[in-house]
Order: sequence, then structure tokens, then C-alpha cells
Amino acid sequence: MPSFNKSVLVGNLCKDPVVKTVGEKQTSLCTFSIGVNNTRSQNEETLYMNISVWGKNAENCQAALHKGSLVLVEGRIRTSKMDNGSYWTEVVADVVQFLDKKQKNENGESSAFVETEKIDKSDVTF
Repeated sequence: MPSFNKSVLVGNLCKDPVVKTVGEKQTSLCTFSIGVNNTRSQNEETLYMNISVWGKNAENCQAALHKGSLVLVEGRIRTSKMDNGSYWTEVVADVVQFLDKKQKNENGESSAFVETEKIDKSDVTF
């Protein structure tokens, strides 16, 4: 039976992203959480989602994002069981689009829209 696991979210970063290197290849991993407003229900609610970004895209996210940044995240949902028996759910991002109206790069130049590249799965090791 075929399956499909795809999620597209737009929200604001809850705090600054955190980057670390993992695995034998020392692959970069950027983690952050976003708040997504659910405006379809009568009672407005906010969904908080954990996001992980790998490789070069992780470094791009660290350089460009900060608390409050507006992003579009496209990826797959993954759930892991923790040592204490609880579960951790996150979106493993394939694409992160920086949606802030104006962003400044290292040269101080502003850009209206930046999209990370598709993640090369061969860069990711566990």
C-alpha cells in the first residue's frame, strides 16, 4: 500500500535556531520551533512544531533566521520515542523559505525572498 508523508507549514520562529554537527561526517543539523496559527477554527489556536534542517540548508537557516522570522517549511513528519517513554514529533525539512519582507545578508544587502536548496539525502548520516 503506497504512503505519503508531506507537511507544509507557515509560521514564526519561537526562538533563535540552534545548530550542531552530528554523525561521522559531521553533518550540520539546525533545529528550531515555529508557531502556526490555526485560523480555520472559531477559537484561534497556535500549533507549535519542531523543525529539523540538515546539511548546507542548516547553515543557511542559522545565518538568516532569528526569533520571530516568518518561514514556510516543507517536509515530512517524523516521530521518535524518547528514552523516558515520551514521544518527540518533528518536521524534517526539505525546503525552508524565508518569508520576512526584508532580510540582510552578510554584505548588508536586503533581499525580499530566499529559498534553501533541496536537501541532498546523501549528506545526512545518523
